[in-house]
Amino acid sequence: MHRKPRYQRGEGRPDLWLNANGKFPHGLGFLPQYLKSKGLRPGIWTNVAFKPADFAESHGDWFVTDNSGKPARGNWVELSLDASNTQALDAIVRPVFKGLRGMGWEYFKVDALRHLRYEGYNAHADYFRRKKLDLVATYRR
Repeated sequence: MHRKPRYQRGEGRPDLWLNANGKFPHGLGFLPQYLKSKGLRPGIWTNVAFKPADFAESHGDWFVTDNSGKPARGNWVELSLDASNTQALDAIVRPVFKGLRGMGWEYFKVDALRHLRYEGYNAHADYFRRKKLDLVATYRR
């Protein structure tokens, strides 16, 4: 069972992570300073899942694909970003963490990494073989 988003508006694109949902009318930027004022170090939950299928289909070379060339799916991660693609990392991953860091968040809990590895990468190992990529090195990247 998938939980509904806590603070984010969805999982995947940077705008979904950086622009909080209606439960946080002041956004996320005020929280780190508040937490610091209480003597706490601000940390935030994130996830490697990517769910906007229309985006994945329009940026097919950024995602792990199945044997038919369509974005490959997993149960928890849905769609898996191909970490060997620097353009994908620069457009999807780096802006999320740069944006959150810029708001004052100091550490991150990155959830579903094992699902990315097993459902996204291992389950679609043929993709990495076809592209002559080292699956483990790509995952670590």
